[in-house]
Amino acid sequence: MGSKRRVVMKDIADKLGLHQSTVSLALRNHPRIPRETCERVQCAARELGYVPDPMLSSLIAYRKEIGRTYGANVIAFVINLNDKSEYEASHVHRRQVEGARLRASELGYKLEVFWFGRDYRDGAALEKVIRARGIRGVILGSLRKYPLQISMDWSSLSVLKIDLYPSELAFDTVVPNQLESIRLAMQHLKQDQPLRIGLAVSDRDEQQNRHLFTAGYYLGSMELPAVSAIPVYIFGSNEVPGSLVDKVARWASQHQLDVLMSNWNNLDAATERMERISGKHCRFVSVDADERTMPWGGVCQLHDVIGRVAVDQLVSKMQTFRYGFSEHPATTMIDPVWVESDVESVLSAIGS
Repeated sequence: MGSKRRVVMKDIADKLGLHQSTVSLALRNHPRIPRETCERVQCAARELGYVPDPMLSSLIAYRKEIGRTYGANVIAFVINLNDKSEYEASHVHRRQVEGARLRASELGYKLEVFWFGRDYRDGAALEKVIRARGIRGVILGSLRKYPLQISMDWSSLSVLKIDLYPSELAFDTVVPNQLESIRLAMQHLKQDQPLRIGLAVSDRDEQQNRHLFTAGYYLGSMELPAVSAIPVYIFGSNEVPGSLVDKVARWASQHQLDVLMSNWNNLDAATERMERISGKHCRFVSVDADERTMPWGGVCQLHDVIGRVAVDQLVSKMQTFRYGFSEHPATTMIDPVWVESDVESVLSAIGS
């Protein structure tokens, strides 16, 4: 008995009285095809048992790649820092862009940084340039200036966020696993004797990361009986640095901390001030270590890997014509790594 003939797109087109090219576009939810038509075609495809030919899909994607215009080969990476010096000072932005640029190059794309707020005052100005250049892929980087609104017509763009903010933009997102960063640090800091570990984070970081910092802290405290749980210190994001250091130092002294954890690397100064206040030594551990704090041992959030994964996911969206907002936005969390306080481990983590 012979094998059953494979259902092809022409069968769907014949059943619905549509052109085969319309069926092809509808199966990929192309924006040129009305939603009702896409749903009708996809329903018929399921009824007939249509399954895409993976080899043909790969060939089509390859042909589209080699036939791209220059603009379509560009991925726009949007950040909203004020200037290059602020960019250089931020290990988060630098590593994300570096990782994304390297991965884009490996896949045949060019990544360009677009400075929202500095070079483009609003969404309309940014959209005008992106459309004029024929760019189809956009990564919204860690947008850290608040408040922020990027009002654009996203319907013909493939977009991915590296940050849960702005929350009103319903795009798939790649973020560091902040819950695991706290748990990981606490697991490496545990000792046989009781240990007083405190966590200081900003209100904005808590809100934008859906309280994963504090969730990781309290979960870690439950997992480690030798750790004494201290109420998390949540401070205002707009605190004056000197005043903030004083407040955190007083809080750390009040609770007689052995370890202070934070994703704000400048709070190492609070442990020094605490020692002057109370005479008690307190170790600072960064849960998002930069080049300065990494040698002391801490959590490396692998921002370069986040950039690479963001490009992989964006290119997949572009090649499968997934434009505009995601109906069910997905969040990919990248687990961090712990770096011991020795030179070889530090260099290995930074170079990974």
